[in-house]
Amino acid sequence: MKRVLFALLLCFATVLSISAQQTKVGTISGRIVDVSGAAIGSANVFVHNRTWPDDMKLAIRTDKNGGFHLGLPEGIYDILVVSPGFFAQAETVPVWSGKVKVIAWRMKILPCDFPSMNCDTFFDEPNLRTKPHS
Repeated sequence: MKRVLFALLLCFATVLSISAQQTKVGTISGRIVDVSGAAIGSANVFVHNRTWPDDMKLAIRTDKNGGFHLGLPEGIYDILVVSPGFFAQAETVPVWSGKVKVIAWRMKILPCDFPSMNCDTFFDEPNLRTKPHS
């Protein structure tokens, strides 16, 4: 009986140890539209977490419906959304384990004479590249 109890306690301790080592993950989900409500597909969404030791940076593009969805480690993130012809928008967003943070932005159209923006200045990293969202 003692062996069975010891084996069960050992298994329980192993499960607790494994679950404690897993990263806590939350979600940022959103939709980017223009002022009329039309989807902005292929908008660039830059995500930066300054609280992690590795200074985590990500870049994705919205799908054809202007949507994006990211599972991220728990933390505070700076989010920048840019798309040609629109004013860029930025927000600081907390991500909590097991929670979904929904972002819905209406982007304003740039006037024709407005200079283009260089997104690399947001991260101070010229080698950051985006990949098309699949």
